[in-house]
Amino acid sequence: METGVQAVALLRDLARSDPRAHRAALATALASLAGRQGFAGRAEEALACALESLALRRELVAEEPRSGLNGLGNALNDCATYLHVLDRDAEAIEMVKESITVRIGLARQDASAFLGRLDGALNNLEVISARSGDEEAVARVFDESLLSLPPASRARLLNSRARRRLRADAPEEASLDLLRAVAEVWRSDGGRENAEAPGEAAAEARRAIRGTVQDLLWTDGCPTDLRKRLPTWATDAVPTEIQEAIARWQAAEDWTAREDVLLPITHCCVLQPACTECGSPEI
Repeated sequence: METGVQAVALLRDLARSDPRAHRAALATALASLAGRQGFAGRAEEALACALESLALRRELVAEEPRSGLNGLGNALNDCATYLHVLDRDAEAIEMVKESITVRIGLARQDASAFLGRLDGALNNLEVISARSGDEEAVARVFDESLLSLPPASRARLLNSRARRRLRADAPEEASLDLLRAVAEVWRSDGGRENAEAPGEAAAEARRAIRGTVQDLLWTDGCPTDLRKRLPTWATDAVPTEIQEAIARWQAAEDWTAREDVLLPITHCCVLQPACTECGSPEI
């Protein structure tokens, strides 16, 4: 931590002499130091550093809005976390809501880079709001966030919330989110429920949904009619052969060994959307 303190002190001096050249680095160093202080249980000090970093991020966004928004979203989310630790939940909720707004804009520009960060902020809002018990307000923010995004992104966020609800032992609520996610994939596919060649974003959402469905179907309390209400692509499990191949690939010690795992199956299951030899579904 002492190294972080020294880095912040050095960058403060540099930023005074040349703000344009060193403010971004100072903001990053402050955020890093705040993280270390928070991990050490020094929440007050962490919040002070995080707020200073946030102020710098606001200045950077005022000068260069496009390049500075990601840093601003991160700083807002960090401040919300430290405020929550200090039982200042009303302030924390406002901070995380602003972070969500920033990250929605970023996710609309590049979902692959920023949708995960938006999901993180939405999860943070759920955690912070749990003490107040205002689930309806949290649900409103979530639904309003979905409205600004394309269908495939909405599907991925709904699936992510379904997984959180599944971990919280709420299978019925998770099922409702999955059904909504499937509907969004259907919209992304242009209304073709079992489209054979979904777009890249829809295909990624399908894979995520399929994994959650497989976990949910084996969970106590899962609605008995869920399988019937889902399309085939969501309920077909990944074949055992592929699961075993993935496990061997992950356990391989080097790239040569990994290639040895993949080569025998590349012309069968992995590269074909629907293998005629083993009957595996699209992956």
